[in-house]
Amino acid sequence: MSFIKKYILYILLGMVLFIMIISLIMTRLNNSEITKNLNVKAQAQDILQTNSLILREVLHSIDLGLRGFAITKNEGLLQPMLKASESSNQIFGHLKAELDTQNYDVKELNQVNFQVQSYMDFCTKMAEDIRAGRSDTFLSKLNQDKGYFAWKAWDEHTKKLEAFEDDLIIKADQKVNKAMAQNLWLKVVLVLFSVPTFALALATVSIENRNKKRLLLNLEQNNRKYLFNPGTSLDGLTEPQILNSSIENMRQTAEFVKKVASGNYDNTWSGLNDLNLVLNEHTIAGELIQMQSQMKEVKLADQKRIWANEGLTKFSEVIRNNKDDFNEMAKQSVTFLTKHLNGWQSVLYVRKQDVENSSYYLETSVLYAFDGNRNKHETVSPGEGIVGQSFLDAKPILMKEVPDTYWKITSATGELKPANVLVVPFQFNSEVKAVFELASFSEITAFEIEFIEKAGEYFASSI
Repeated sequence: MSFIKKYILYILLGMVLFIMIISLIMTRLNNSEITKNLNVKAQAQDILQTNSLILREVLHSIDLGLRGFAITKNEGLLQPMLKASESSNQIFGHLKAELDTQNYDVKELNQVNFQVQSYMDFCTKMAEDIRAGRSDTFLSKLNQDKGYFAWKAWDEHTKKLEAFEDDLIIKADQKVNKAMAQNLWLKVVLVLFSVPTFALALATVSIENRNKKRLLLNLEQNNRKYLFNPGTSLDGLTEPQILNSSIENMRQTAEFVKKVASGNYDNTWSGLNDLNLVLNEHTIAGELIQMQSQMKEVKLADQKRIWANEGLTKFSEVIRNNKDDFNEMAKQSVTFLTKHLNGWQSVLYVRKQDVENSSYYLETSVLYAFDGNRNKHETVSPGEGIVGQSFLDAKPILMKEVPDTYWKITSATGELKPANVLVVPFQFNSEVKAVFELASFSEITAFEIEFIEKAGEYFASSI
């Protein structure tokens, strides 16, 4: 019994060291499990993204190329269809290889591939009809809507694939959360053993004041080196202050990891400020803040990508569903884009040709959310205002400071000035077909501009 009393501090320190070693080993194992399941999740997301390319990069490109060629008989407009043929093999090959690693039955994927190739061959023959001047034969084949069968096969395959991959993602997330929770509990256990050990150490070293101060000073130095450095002076620190600082840092570490593991990426570290930020570049506090920032950026990037992809998919459906009625297609396209971008009012100008002067001009085609105070037949010359300038330069223009005289939005509370006005030329093959003008009360970001340019390419290719 006297042996235990004499060496109780060393026994406890040995237990803490043992737990730290076990914690390190388990943390490495859990991190390995986290990495493994994050890779599974990333692969599943990549498969879903690649699968969506079948619709966006292959079927849509075939339609765009054939329709453009049918309208203009310009061989250059067949390039999207020809590129779709080249990318199709790569997409299906990559998708099959990935699915094989998951032991997924690719029978339906092979059927999609067969339908896509059949549709591609059918469109090639339709192009030959156009070249030969067999317009009746071309129209007859066009009305058969062979692309529907390819889309139907892709849609049925996609529903099952998404269910399968979503299940993998859910299971991977569960395993990641479990591993992170285990890491958290290891740290909690370490804290639970460390606190009484430090308390006992404090009582023991009170007999030898010099050793006590040396031990506590060393503790604080390591606390600042590895956990958190507040940047304040070490002089004058009391024993409770040093111990409480260590405990608080460990508590903050555990709480921080727990919150991040639950998907909360807006945490702050108490005491971290601009003055001591450089001192904590390589401490746990600094590393956790950097990790949180990176995870937040990844999450935001994923949200932006998903928002853009979903928007383009839905927008392409709007184009497809109204392809036979340009006015309705234009109206539905403007409505969709304005709502998707949280805009308030918008105008679509369509390029018209002045036969007498052999020149082009813009004419208002669609007005969205106007109360009749805007001329529905307004025309704009190239270079006239920001709309004409955007048409002339074939580049988007974002007006962040809107003059009072430029655009006012009438609402129930009176006239308001929009925060931003965006003008984007809708162009295909470097040729502007229309110009879209959008007024918004919120700031329009760069990735939203990129999205609307891509959507404009879809729209322009369908004119």
